[in-house]
Amino acid sequence: MELTTTMTACTAVVTEISYHDNANIEADVSFLSEEEWRQELGVLLQDLLDEDSGQIKRVNDLKSDAGVAWSKVRLLFNLLTNVNDMGFR
Repeated sequence: MELTTTMTACTAVVTEISYHDNANIEADVSFLSEEEWRQELGVLLQDLLDEDSGQIKRVNDLKSDAGVAWSKVRLLFNLLTNVNDMGFR
């Protein structure tokens, strides 16, 4: 996932397209491993929590690390409507 200049999530990726005379279409798609995904989620959660207090940071500033992290987490887990729905206390 990449972020656009408006700080909203985007599924755009670098793509190479080339012509060939074959009747078939070929694609090579790469996904994150479970471990890579867990590491990414860990980074996002660290960005959401204040290191000293353990409280959730302000997420309404979309230019902050916490705001970007919240945008990504909310996009991926679209049932969350509020950062407090994540279960942090």
